[in-house]
Amino acid sequence: MRRAAGRGIISPDAPQPGRSLGQRSGAKPLMTTDNSKFSTQNSKLSVCYLGAFDQDYARNRIIRAGLEARGWQVSLAPLPRGLDLRRTLPLLWRTMRDEARRCDALIVAEHNQLLAPAAIALGRLLGKPVIVDYTVGLYESRVLDNTHARERDWRHRGWRMLDAWNLATAAGAFTDTDAHRAAFKATIGGAARRLAVVPVGVAPAWFEAADTAPEKGPDEPLLVQFYGNFNPFHGTEVILRALSWLNTDPRFRFEMIGRGPMHQAAVERAHLLGIQRLDFIDPPDTPDLIARVQQADICLGVFARRDKTEVVVPHRILECLALGKPVVTADSAAIGEFFAPGRDLITVPPSNPGDLARTLRALVDDPALRLRLAAAGQHAAQAFTPEQAVAPLIALLERVTGR
Repeated sequence: MRRAAGRGIISPDAPQPGRSLGQRSGAKPLMTTDNSKFSTQNSKLSVCYLGAFDQDYARNRIIRAGLEARGWQVSLAPLPRGLDLRRTLPLLWRTMRDEARRCDALIVAEHNQLLAPAAIALGRLLGKPVIVDYTVGLYESRVLDNTHARERDWRHRGWRMLDAWNLATAAGAFTDTDAHRAAFKATIGGAARRLAVVPVGVAPAWFEAADTAPEKGPDEPLLVQFYGNFNPFHGTEVILRALSWLNTDPRFRFEMIGRGPMHQAAVERAHLLGIQRLDFIDPPDTPDLIARVQQADICLGVFARRDKTEVVVPHRILECLALGKPVVTADSAAIGEFFAPGRDLITVPPSNPGDLARTLRALVDDPALRLRLAAAGQHAAQAFTPEQAVAPLIALLERVTGR
């Protein structure tokens, strides 16, 4: 989550255009759902997704699919990235004026908190409730998760004030975990109490692929796999140190899939540590990524000791669980909200490569444990289908629209 601040008024913290891990621009939605399972009482309600957002980004893509599956009509009002205030406000006004005629509420997408104050004000003029996705806050991204942030900077207070203003004045707002809500409350105060918790979800394609994993020969080494965007909180340094301690064990082989800020440092560190049987793989499109993760025997989560690790459950942990893979990740308050460590997955202390290496050895020694974890984890992941994940958001939308 450590991102350098951008200059544009719209979505400086949003993922940049282009292919990201397991996503492709213009791809057909991976989520298809039978709407007949749900009541159609809300079939005439509609919501508009607003902001400079990547339509393939998992957070908004899964929420949109869940809303549609629950009978909501979802329209998109994407805005260009990086515009200054002078060009932003007229465009935002025209966009919201047009969309307000067709929708019951507007959602400001993730990574668009700078846009939110104007959107909230214009929503009031138009008589439409505006809800903000606070998966990440301004103070969080610009200060807490920014490695280049100065220790003392007058702008820090400004970011906190903008976060507090957004949460206090929006018709509603939501984040991804209760631990994240508590962290917001600690940094910006009581306005964070208004946050609903809408957990991250997982696309049905991951569940559908669970029973199609290739057979592994009895003498083949187990594949331990990490995939992600190589962000600092992922703890790739911790992973690499653990793998280096397993170098002499021929029962293992390793893959690290993806690209991101820490990728080059990870490649160099792996070379210095002399890690054997480790492949670095560029990020594939989603179908190829699913096929690649199907081959894994053990999937790795996040391991750095950082504030971000404590408050989020990354999508890829859910994706691996949905595929029926044993998952090892760092212990955190967010993980404890949704999963039972030791039953649904295995947790280790953050920034502890020794414990991670010992856990991996224990898993390779105990095939029955791997099977139990895979079954329990896949069952737990069923609570994160798009239809289930959006239930708290549906309640929030019904409240702010008076339906």
